[in-house]
Amino acid sequence: MEVQILNKRIEQNNSFSLRTASLSFLGIISAFFFGWFLKFLLESGGTGNLVWVIIVFVLFLIFFVLQTFLVSESGQAAFLIALQSFALGFIFINSNIWILIFIAVNFLILYSANAAGRKIINNSLKIRFGEISRVVVYGGIVAVALIVSAVIPMFLESTQNMPISHTVFEDIFSVNQGWINKFVPGFTTTSTLEEVANNISQNSVNELPQAKYLPTKEKQQLVNAANKSFYDKISGFINSSIDPMMKIPDIAFQAAKDNFMKLPDNLKNFVYVGIGALIFLTAASISWPIRIIVSFLAYIIYEILISLGFIRISLEDRSKEVIIL
Repeated sequence: MEVQILNKRIEQNNSFSLRTASLSFLGIISAFFFGWFLKFLLESGGTGNLVWVIIVFVLFLIFFVLQTFLVSESGQAAFLIALQSFALGFIFINSNIWILIFIAVNFLILYSANAAGRKIINNSLKIRFGEISRVVVYGGIVAVALIVSAVIPMFLESTQNMPISHTVFEDIFSVNQGWINKFVPGFTTTSTLEEVANNISQNSVNELPQAKYLPTKEKQQLVNAANKSFYDKISGFINSSIDPMMKIPDIAFQAAKDNFMKLPDNLKNFVYVGIGALIFLTAASISWPIRIIVSFLAYIIYEILISLGFIRISLEDRSKEVIIL
């Protein structure tokens, strides 16, 4: 027996409309600029570049979600996704040709997410925007995370840079300043090693029972001797020469960099791969706030496009076979 059911659908032409093409073009452009700003961020850092990376990342995901609703033909969808995948990694191809492998995997992830979204649209009586966007956005996040987790280790390897930048090192000390103060009284991120050593040595000398009977000159000699011993211990611990006039975060960063550069190349590569894996797993595991933000923004644009007549929703009759017992 054959019955008729009503199904909401987005009206789409079989031909690739100018409206759909313009929206897809914006997705390709945002993918390209994501890679562009990511490269600038890796090369020169800066909060401005980071903000732009986040903005174009969100824009790319929004256009990718809307594309799922507007492009129903699998061949057209595959072509657009191939262009977007290539755009994400294009800027890094000259740096490392192996990025092409990640672009190919990236295409498979994006296409799978798009196909899953289109399948929900085709099998649903109503257009469930929230459910569809969750599936599609998660695939987009995983795909972008894959590219990022690939290009960062490649960039670090090509430049022989430290896995952690000097700014990040300073931020680590700044965040943990209170905790460090429990062990090193008077520590600040602007403190030089000499200032910290003087403070520790003077406290140690003053705690001596005979300290109050010693002349100032002899006290200073004890402080200087304690400082030298302190410098020698620090230098031996970090296996690097030190300048007492440098700030402690600077000394820590330089020591970490010197020791990292002494590692064999195979161990360095292992560190780079580990960093890439950590970035990918972290991005994939905390994707839910990004999904919520992108889905919300995409839905607002979706409703605006409907109100402007860019998208039309209609009801269609659909035949369906059922078993009658």
